[in-house]
Parts: sequence; structure tokens; C-alpha cells
Amino acid sequence: MRRLDGFGELKLKPWDIAAGALIVAEAGGRLSDFSGKEFSIWGDETLASNGIIHGEMAQIASEAAHKHVD
Repeated sequence: MRRLDGFGELKLKPWDIAAGALIVAEAGGRLSDFSGKEFSIWGDETLASNGIIHGEMAQIASEAAHKHVD
């Protein structure tokens, strides 16, 4: 069994993330896009965490995404 404190992925389809998003939310975790904005299954960015480290993960993911685009 693996245990993760956080997960990030680009360009998932709604059917890839909907069930996982529900599990994270019901378990008290947090979901957003890479910049920390509200999560949507229709978005291109998925960031999920235990909630405790979400701010730090969003900062790192946002910086990495901007670095990749530039």
C-alpha cells in the first residue's frame, strides 16, 4: 500500500479524477488548481493534498508550471 500526502497532475479528464476528488474531499483533504484556486473536474490542473501542506504544494506547483510555460 502507498500513502501520499499530495498529488498533482495536468490535463486529466473528468472521469479520471471525479471519484478521487470525492474521496479526498470526504477524507478532509483539499483540492485546487496549481495556483490554489477552486478545483473543478473540468479544469486542466489538479492538486490534491492532505490539507496541511496544500499551500506549500500550490506554491511549488504554480512556480513549476510558470517555469515550464516560460
